[in-house]
This record gives sequence, C-alpha cells and structure tokens, in this order.
Amino acid sequence: MQLVRRLIYLGVFVAVLAAGDVGVRGFVQAMVSARAQQEAPAGSTVTATIGGFPFVPRLIFGGEVSRIGVHLENVKASVLVFSAVDLDLHGVHVDRGRLLNDRKARIMSIDHGTVTATVTAKALGDALHLPVTMFNGSITVTALGTQIPVTPHVDAQGHLTLTGSLGRSFALPIPTSGYVPCVGQVTVLAGRMTLSCSINEVPPALLDAVQRGAL
Repeated sequence: MQLVRRLIYLGVFVAVLAAGDVGVRGFVQAMVSARAQQEAPAGSTVTATIGGFPFVPRLIFGGEVSRIGVHLENVKASVLVFSAVDLDLHGVHVDRGRLLNDRKARIMSIDHGTVTATVTAKALGDALHLPVTMFNGSITVTALGTQIPVTPHVDAQGHLTLTGSLGRSFALPIPTSGYVPCVGQVTVLAGRMTLSCSINEVPPALLDAVQRGAL
C-alpha cells in the first residue's frame, strides 16, 4: 500500500513538472518568436521551437536551454528569395534575470548551431532570369535554348557560383543578414537546394538592440 502511495505521489509530481515545463516552454517560445519576427523582412513568417526536458530546472538554475529552433518562411535577400531559413541553436544561454524580472528573452550565447537557407529552383531561375531545374545533386540552367549542367559552390566572396561544362558560369551574391550570417555548404535536392553553415555565435537578428549596439 505504501509503495502504491509513493508511486501515486511520484506520478503527480511528474505530471506537475511536465505541466510546468509545457507552460513555461510555451511562454519562452512565444517571446523568442516575437523577438525574431521584429527583425524578419516584411512578408516573412517566423516560428520558434524549444527542445529539452526537463526545461524549467535548467532554465531557472543555469539559465540554459538545450535547443532553440527558429524557422522563417519567404525571406527576401536582395536578388534571391529564400523559401525558408532555419536556425538550429544548441546550448543556448539566456539572461535569466532579464527573463524572470522583465519577461524578455535575451539570448546571451550559444555553444554551437547551424543556419540553413533553402532556395527553390523557381527562385533561382527568377534571380538568373533563366529556366532552372534541380534534381538530387544536379542543376541545369537553360540559356539560349541550350541546357547547361552546372556545379554550384559558394566562393570566398559569398557568391553562389554555378560553373558549367560549356565554359558558361553564373554568379549571384548571397548577402549576409541577421538571419543568414554566413553561407557555405551547398546541397541540391529535388526542386530546391540548401545553403548551410555552422555558427558559434548568436545570429544578430536574435540579439536585442543593446547587444547589437555593442557589436
């Protein structure tokens, strides 16, 4: 009987802990989403997700969140439009005092993260003013009625360069931004490609005005 009572108490404790985690997690997610939306280009939509359980003890005692993901859609970047930009941040350290006292989600630092920007074949074609197809590792640009297979890479100046076998090449500048502070590895999939890179600093768009002024 005593064992049953202890199991009931344990179950109640776990349920209360889980409910508290869900509530606080939702609150912090909403704050991060609101902060990120402020810096998003016009017409973009932003959602944030927070991972890790238990969430509250790590946040209260260590000011740490195991993972924060930020997803943006329809991000205009100069000549290109990213259909999506995903920030995957791990070991996120937040200003605990600011969170508890001012209800503000100030991200102070991260252990590491990745930024992935997605470009559709249509968006790339619109930027080049030429038809483009993408399929599992290969890109073809049609110019003057000729289909030109091209190999994509990002050069040292941050330009997306498409080098063709017929001596033709195409280059587009990929401007860095608060959400896409770097570009690097190119992966071509069906109908789209991704530009990704690793980071170990908080993307500028997730910093507040005071922190950005200190950069």
